[in-house]
Amino acid sequence: MTDVIMTRGDTVRFELTILATPTGPALDLTNAILAYSLKRRANLPDSEATVQKTSSGDSGIVKVDAINGRADVNIAKKDTNEQTVGAYCWGIEVVFRGTLRSAAGLVDLVAGSDVVTFSNPAAIANAEEGDYLEVSGANAPNQVEVVVTETPETDETLNANQLRVRYSGWEDETGVSFSLYEATTTTPAELQGSWTLSEDVVNP
Repeated sequence: MTDVIMTRGDTVRFELTILATPTGPALDLTNAILAYSLKRRANLPDSEATVQKTSSGDSGIVKVDAINGRADVNIAKKDTNEQTVGAYCWGIEVVFRGTLRSAAGLVDLVAGSDVVTFSNPAAIANAEEGDYLEVSGANAPNQVEVVVTETPETDETLNANQLRVRYSGWEDETGVSFSLYEATTTTPAELQGSWTLSEDVVNP
């Protein structure tokens, strides 16, 4: 467990080396999605996180040396500038790609939306929260791997051919190929702990 103290409104880059065990070796992150969450309480759902970052697209986490477990988490001033000072919890989640579930059909992507629409509802009939979705669009924002956060079974606002994912940086694009995989998720003990947000000091 690692405890962090940070001044509210600071811009910080945390350079991480993620290990397979507490004593090593480095964890290969090539087929993994990383997610950082800062929460008031550890048991809060991700939807109530104060700050969230992910390695999907340009979303705050950069895998700088995936094979050797190296990643940077970038906290911008805007992430904490208006937050309440005090105690928080933080953690890094690592989601690994598993067995292929489906690649049948195509998906439609909408800019700014975290909902992905599939042309073939049967393709996601067995989808689960935490699955690993790889999307192969025309441009970089649509060439990403994302984590499924909600399915039609867990979110009644979704249609039978839709999934909610932990990413909204798409460009508008229709008829995009995809692969949906099962996934395994881990939160290394050394990459979670308390996070104290201290008062920013303004010099007179």
